[in-house]
Amino acid sequence: SSDLINNNSGYEGDLELALIPEEFLKDILHEEEDGNGVLTENANNSFERFALLFEFTGDAKAIRHVLYCCSASRPSMEGETAEDEKEVQTETLSLMASALANGFVKAKTSSNTSKAVYDAWYDEVYEPQLPAEEDEDGEDSGDGGDNPDPTPGG
Repeated sequence: SSDLINNNSGYEGDLELALIPEEFLKDILHEEEDGNGVLTENANNSFERFALLFEFTGDAKAIRHVLYCCSASRPSMEGETAEDEKEVQTETLSLMASALANGFVKAKTSSNTSKAVYDAWYDEVYEPQLPAEEDEDGEDSGDGGDNPDPTPGG
């Protein structure tokens, strides 16, 4: 589950997962695996920024989202001792998504998204394709010539 608070500079909230993948712990939170295969946290390590790609379970339109420039805290540590209980214990990350240098914070698919873009959503982080800028005549503003010296014979 996720609960995000929107403000002008981005989003912040909590991301709850059944299990945080070891790749994320190593690559983003810089936990280190020792020779015995034990992951260790080091208070001196800084965390990487990342993009979060997701969709909500039960969304009839199956909209896919990306939050750019995310940072996360260490996962919360919660646990229960239970005899015969089968309840899944979850881990929670506090998450903040801020704007990229170009101002983009978030993107999501829509009813106009092509099948190719939708199907490839999780292959790599989506980067928005902005329309090419045109001058008032609807043509590009290049001079069209390859010759740097327009004078004949010169």
